[in-house]
Amino acid sequence: MLKSLTPQPKPKLVCLCQARDWDAVRKRVSNFPQEATPSHTAIRGTSSTVLSIALRLGAPKHVLQDLQQANPHNVGVTHKSRGSLLHDALRYRTSEEVLDLVFRWTIEYQQSVLGSFGSNRNRYGHGPSYLVMFQQVHIQENRIVDDDLLGARDDLGRTVLHCLVECIQNSLLEPQRRKLMHIFDLLLQVHPDLVGVSDSDGNSPLVLALASPKPTIPELASQLEMLIHRMTMTMIELSPTMAFHVKSLGRPKSTPLSLGERGTMRSPLYHAILHGRHERTVETLIQGYHQLGINGCSTIVTPHYEVCLHVAVTMRAQHSVLRLIAKDYPKATTAGDVFGLNPIDWLWITHVKG
Repeated sequence: MLKSLTPQPKPKLVCLCQARDWDAVRKRVSNFPQEATPSHTAIRGTSSTVLSIALRLGAPKHVLQDLQQANPHNVGVTHKSRGSLLHDALRYRTSEEVLDLVFRWTIEYQQSVLGSFGSNRNRYGHGPSYLVMFQQVHIQENRIVDDDLLGARDDLGRTVLHCLVECIQNSLLEPQRRKLMHIFDLLLQVHPDLVGVSDSDGNSPLVLALASPKPTIPELASQLEMLIHRMTMTMIELSPTMAFHVKSLGRPKSTPLSLGERGTMRSPLYHAILHGRHERTVETLIQGYHQLGINGCSTIVTPHYEVCLHVAVTMRAQHSVLRLIAKDYPKATTAGDVFGLNPIDWLWITHVKG
């Protein structure tokens, strides 16, 4: 006969967080800081830490600070599906004040994992020896804290940079969150390699930014194009090689995004043209390819052997964009696709017959 398992009662601190009784939470964590210690299931990545629960339920900044002080290793625990605490802060639309706090904690914790934890203990007596013990627990549970905490992924394979790009896109409708570009700049300065990491669908943060849908309100559309251009320019400037390369799960090495392979559809330039990005963004991408010695406009970007000019014509791109592409790769005007049609043929079909 199988023995029935009695579910373990929730810790009092977790119950108070779920009740959103934040004054009681502060009092409880002050008297019983051990309740803020990550559970074994949280360390395995199958349940949440008390800090993550409080953050997702909208706890005020001072409550989160008390929980973090009680056990600083809550920041280093990642969930198998949701990713890191910084993923949660971005996904649950926390205030910029809280987001900045979690970002700083993540940076500090990553430095501590790399060996610069420091000799000062906090008010709960946690020091370097406690960090070593915590890492041993992770090894036993097969959930080792990675040195690259900022590189943690969620179940969609997305890093915090992917999530941050989406938050910046949505910030147009949230005036209180329009300072996200500051965190974007800091994140890339600390970890520029995140630019070249793709999610489970093969999209890099740059491609995700370029594929943003256009708002129907002209003013918002103009603001979005400015944000996309700035993000594109920043990613290319800080990580020019990784911006046009992708590292995916299961790939031991970086694979060029666009080297003329049939069916390659992750070219940033392709997505910029396909989604009608501004002329300045397209020009920035073309120049970025030139830095790597690649002519992005000559790349075959669809299974139909189309180059970028084919796509620009069929998508009715602005004349300035057509001129940019044709000037960068004049041979594109006579390049035939799988049907033997060149961009001039498609120009006639799209604008005259269409």
